[in-house]
Amino acid sequence: MNTSPVDTYEGASDIFTYGAGSFGMWFFLVLSIIAFFAMIAWTIVHENHAFAGLPPSEAEQSMHESAPVGVDPVPGPGGSQP
Repeated sequence: MNTSPVDTYEGASDIFTYGAGSFGMWFFLVLSIIAFFAMIAWTIVHENHAFAGLPPSEAEQSMHESAPVGVDPVPGPGGSQP
């Protein structure tokens, strides 16, 4: 009868590949932090490049530019004036 290696614990030992405080743990922690900040930086650069050629819209104007004091705002589509 053949015995499986799982049937006995004789000669067993612990093997930790990336245990607490090991080089592998610190390497992947630093690598993931760098990757996170690189993704944020790349996103900012991409968004700035994507929106650089667009003309300014009315939504980008400030509230004071779009409706100066003493001037009634022009109603939009579907709006009515009293």
